[in-house]
Amino acid sequence: MCASILIAVVLAAPAGGWPVVAADTVVEGGDSIAAVDLRHWWAHEGQSALVDVPPLAPVVDLSRLEAAFDGRGGAEEGWYRFEVPQALSREGTEGRLFYLVTRFRLAPGAEGLPIALWLGRTTGAVTAYVNGTLVMRRGRGGERLWSLDNTAAGTVLPASSLRLGRLNTVLLRVESPTAGFAFPLPAIVPPLEVSVRQDREIDATVRIYWGATTVLGAVAVYYLILFLMDLRRREYLYFTIGTLGYALTMWILSVEWTQLSTVELYRWMIPALGASSPFYVLFFQRLYRIHEHPLWAWICVGATIVLTLLALSISTIDGLFAALLGSLPYGTLAFLYAIWLNLKAWRSGSPDAPPVLLGLFAFIAIAAVDMVRVGQGHFDIVVIYPVGVLAFVLGVFVAIARRSQRLTREVEASAERLSAREQAQARLIERMQEMAREVESAAASLVAASRQQEAGAASQSSVVEETLRSMETLSAAAAEIDAAARAVLQNAEASRKQSRELSSRVTSLGQHAARIDEIVALVQEIASKADIVSLNAALEGVKAGESGRGFTLVAAEMQRLAERVIDAVTEIRRFTEDIDQANAETEASAKEAFKLAVSTAGSARKISLATREQAAGAEGVTEALEGAAEVAKATAESSRELLVAAERLQAIAMRLRSAE
Repeated sequence: MCASILIAVVLAAPAGGWPVVAADTVVEGGDSIAAVDLRHWWAHEGQSALVDVPPLAPVVDLSRLEAAFDGRGGAEEGWYRFEVPQALSREGTEGRLFYLVTRFRLAPGAEGLPIALWLGRTTGAVTAYVNGTLVMRRGRGGERLWSLDNTAAGTVLPASSLRLGRLNTVLLRVESPTAGFAFPLPAIVPPLEVSVRQDREIDATVRIYWGATTVLGAVAVYYLILFLMDLRRREYLYFTIGTLGYALTMWILSVEWTQLSTVELYRWMIPALGASSPFYVLFFQRLYRIHEHPLWAWICVGATIVLTLLALSISTIDGLFAALLGSLPYGTLAFLYAIWLNLKAWRSGSPDAPPVLLGLFAFIAIAAVDMVRVGQGHFDIVVIYPVGVLAFVLGVFVAIARRSQRLTREVEASAERLSAREQAQARLIERMQEMAREVESAAASLVAASRQQEAGAASQSSVVEETLRSMETLSAAAAEIDAAARAVLQNAEASRKQSRELSSRVTSLGQHAARIDEIVALVQEIASKADIVSLNAALEGVKAGESGRGFTLVAAEMQRLAERVIDAVTEIRRFTEDIDQANAETEASAKEAFKLAVSTAGSARKISLATREQAAGAEGVTEALEGAAEVAKATAESSRELLVAAERLQAIAMRLRSAE
């Protein structure tokens, strides 16, 4: 991240010179040196003063300085004309170490500029120094070669670690004890003597690194857009929070990055990574469904904070290397834990782990090379640090994309299974419709039979009523026989005639009773079939499971209706048997009456007795006919109930068909 910002500054530099940067570091470029925008200065002996320096302050023109070294120019006075009695920082003061430039003069033909290079902490405590002379020489091709000659280095800061150039951000304090001026110079990647050609090669390398970072960043943004569209998934949200937290921290640092040394940048990069580590661990746990307490993630944060506090107490180049090494325990705890999570997911067969593992290994490898190079005093490799970060992020995005594709395939398979289930349900519905048609046909037959039975019962009731009226007439005739003996013969003939008619009507009543038996048999057969159909329907509903539950209820209702019909048929059959018995008794009575009527002509004495017997027989017939009337009424009621049940069965069958 830091290197990316630095590269952006390098690429944005104009050809004519560098703009003023609001920072503590003067960066060499082109033919001029960018000045600093001083915001604060902590004065000597505990007294502080706020110093406001106008932006775009004048800077030294290197071409004029070069002419001064070559003896082709006069004295150089191009630095800040800001007089300060003593440009010293004091031990224990707070704030960053700022550098003040006072007036100086370089005599024509001078071999070099005596300087002292100091490396200080942000509190102003000087901990390392190098004494020497800044010398400009010409190379074989006429290029400028800047170097430090006659150096006497302290034990902490070796002279080989100090180089001129543009790529480093370590703050160095350059002070001339003789001329009374001070200004900052940066250290760089190339060797001690840097030519213009080497500077251009460095620029080309930087541009290549920046181009690769840009390409990887574009790919990462593409995948970022893909999974930001599905932030409802909590694991994606954890990854986004961790990444945005790290990016925000580094952005805040990048705003002030030129006011921080490389040591300070690496110090603050470590807690930035540590703060985002719990979210990455939670992301991997959610992604691979590993349900473990994220204790190790918080241990990583605690260890990172402790190591950062230790690194903040170190302010030398060796301290920079120690600060970088301080990130190793973080990598050991956080990234190795993340690798363990991914290896565990890979062993369990997760296809999302391989790209993430590749990204993690690439990040760790690049970070390791970075730390080794910085420990050796080379700072060029820091520009590929974003490549490692993007490799890790890109691996995560690829894993997410592969997971989305796998989920899409699972959805398609689920759709196929759902289609097969729908086809099975369609076949079940077709079978139910076929059974509904059968039930409807049986119900129609049952309705027709019920209506026919109802008509027969009505006819039987009419015959019984007519027979009752005849028996009343017979009783009246018997009374008249007692009253008039002369009309005995005539009445006997009438009685015989009426007996014949009664016999005929009784025979007709027996035929109707037989017809009722046939109808009852037909109804019983239909009810039995309906019972079988309902049983089959119940079995089909059970086979269909939850989808056939409604059909099972309909089948149960049909079975209950069939049972009621069978019970009604049984009751009707019992009543018809009573009717048959009454018919037999009536027929016997009619024959007896006929015999009595014949014998009346032969024996007048027996008229009274015959009349009494006839009256008694008439009473018996009347009672039998009254019983037959009751049976007829019951038969009619049963017929109506059977008709209602049949119509309900037919309506159920029609609803089943309409469910189509």
